Amino acid sequence: MANTYDLYYGDSINKEYINTFNTEDEAFDCIVEFLKSKGCEPYYYRGIYHDEYTMIDYGSHYTFYYIYKR
Repeated sequence: MANTYDLYYGDSINKEYINTFNTEDEAFDCIVEFLKSKGCEPYYYRGIYHDEYTMIDYGSHYTFYYIYKR
């Protein structure tokens, strides 16, 4: 069975489910396109890898994207 990747947005306590993707790259592309659509073009993206998920820091200081591998 192939893995899927669940995308969430929020902080370390509260996260909102966004969508499920077939690859981690698709989830990341969703983040980039969503931020562009809101007029936000971050200076950087940083992936912080944990055992259960990857946290994507894009410079907001308070909220992050989380990609969970299922």
